[in-house]
Amino acid sequence: MQSVQGPNIESTEMFAIRSASSDSEVRFLDRLGDEFVVELQGHGVTATQWVSAFTDPQGLPGWFKDLASCALPWKGVKSWATLEGEFDISATCSPGGSVTFTVSLKGLPGSAEEWCVTAGTSSELGRLTVIAGEAQKFFESVAC
Repeated sequence: MQSVQGPNIESTEMFAIRSASSDSEVRFLDRLGDEFVVELQGHGVTATQWVSAFTDPQGLPGWFKDLASCALPWKGVKSWATLEGEFDISATCSPGGSVTFTVSLKGLPGSAEEWCVTAGTSSELGRLTVIAGEAQKFFESVAC
């Protein structure tokens, strides 16, 4: 996969949604079949979780594509989540075109040491087509 860089996205064997207003980012990396790693970074917090999308492997790139099809700001929340709940992502858009991604990662569900991290990352409506394209490349790439 070619390396693509810009103010809100980077791709090699991963892609990242970088905040338009801070150092926070959401990274998607290390895809292996229907599994991949999601990493949240920013504001002094880092969280990483393996994610399985085995019931809906094309759902996440499709979700990004659906967001990119919005030429105008939308009302409400658009979201996608894994079946087991270890990862969910939602997006809202302000009337001015500021998009906020909210990502939650969960680990060790049901155990005494269960954890959950939720973080937001901002972008712009005009960047969604680039983000969707990089998501498609990441999920279509051949992973061993």
